[in-house]
Amino acid sequence: MASRLASFIEVKRRERGLDTDAELAAAMGVQRSVVSYIMNTPDVAPTKRTLKKIADALGVEVSLLVALSGPAEEEEGRRNAAPAPVELDPAILELLRTVPELAPLTQLWAALDQHDREELLSIARMKLERRGVGR
Repeated sequence: MASRLASFIEVKRRERGLDTDAELAAAMGVQRSVVSYIMNTPDVAPTKRTLKKIADALGVEVSLLVALSGPAEEEEGRRNAAPAPVELDPAILELLRTVPELAPLTQLWAALDQHDREELLSIARMKLERRGVGR
């Protein structure tokens, strides 16, 4: 099973027109084996330096990759419980629709658990604050 980080990288890599791990590696300035290891090792925790290279190559915020590379919570019973719905602020919904670099976040939303959704909302709120939305 691919990690959340690997799944995200795969989607963004294709969106950027990078058809192979080798092309992503070239864009990052690393050997293909580095990308292959990240993509095929579920428990991998890349260094922040490597995450920065990935973020630069994919045109995403490094903070998103850091969040995705962290361990998913595996609390007992949580896997069987339905996730509590998280309501999105209308301003955040609008931001997700209109800011191109946030488009991949909408694709990930459905697959995220409650904790990850809250982290995602935190990142989106930071974006809103930077743009002066909601003041």
